[in-house]
Amino acid sequence: MKLAWMLGVGSVGFAVSAHAAVVISEINYMPPTNGQDTEFVEIFNTGAAVVDLAEWSWSGIGFTFPTGASLAPGGVWVVALELTDTTDTNVESFEHFYGNGNGVVDVGEFAYPVVDATGGMVDGGEVIALLDGTGATVDSFDTIGLLGSSNTAGLTAERHSPATGDFVPGTVAGGTPGSTEFALVALPEPTSLLLVATPLLALIRRRHS
Repeated sequence: MKLAWMLGVGSVGFAVSAHAAVVISEINYMPPTNGQDTEFVEIFNTGAAVVDLAEWSWSGIGFTFPTGASLAPGGVWVVALELTDTTDTNVESFEHFYGNGNGVVDVGEFAYPVVDATGGMVDGGEVIALLDGTGATVDSFDTIGLLGSSNTAGLTAERHSPATGDFVPGTVAGGTPGSTEFALVALPEPTSLLLVATPLLALIRRRHS
């Protein structure tokens, strides 16, 4: 009975939620431009299952994913601060900098979903968090310190691995929205400790025989 109880607890402890596979893969929080229009955050699904993003949101920037939004395995989704410049004259919008520069997002211009957010990011002293539909933090990034006090090279913060907080300065000026610079190791799918414990159970039986 004790063994069965331990296995049950282990099964719960080792289960991994599918949405835990979604990570912040890149964040442009300190661009060397006038204003903050080229700022963006990118999320990446490191897992093997589609993740429902409905009602997920960001703290630090204003955006909530709509009903029906989802992220396929290996897929990315970019949230830009200023997607287009149709409402102002700033040519530093996301579309102008990373797209074809016409100020309007054309059909097929970006090979990945990119949407418009509100509110800029603070260069230092702010935590940008991705929240699920219940308000729980899925992943986060602290803007303190990584790029120093200036960013003349135009680097972004890139996730180096799925480990919590494992970010490094990117190597490409302006970053690489829509793709990842670093290889990410897929997080494990939900599993049961019973599979792991089976050989141990057999060993225990042999010792008592």
